[in-house]
Amino acid sequence: MQHFGQDVVGMPVVDTHGVDIGRVTGIEDGYATLKSDTGLASRMEAALSPPEVDGLAIAPEQVIEHTDEYLRLDLEVDEA
Repeated sequence: MQHFGQDVVGMPVVDTHGVDIGRVTGIEDGYATLKSDTGLASRMEAALSPPEVDGLAIAPEQVIEHTDEYLRLDLEVDEA
């Protein structure tokens, strides 16, 4: 995905396996903001987001599938 449009706001977000992890709540500076629905995603959000951001920032390159129903993210972590 090259960039986010307003059409993704409110859209469900799933992980690589199709597990629901939250919804897009807004677009800012080229990133979509994810508000998590699950305990794990909520803990990730708290650990990775600055305190002034209410959600987790998603970069367009993390999206591996965009349908009319959801965004699927690639959340695989590369080990160095």
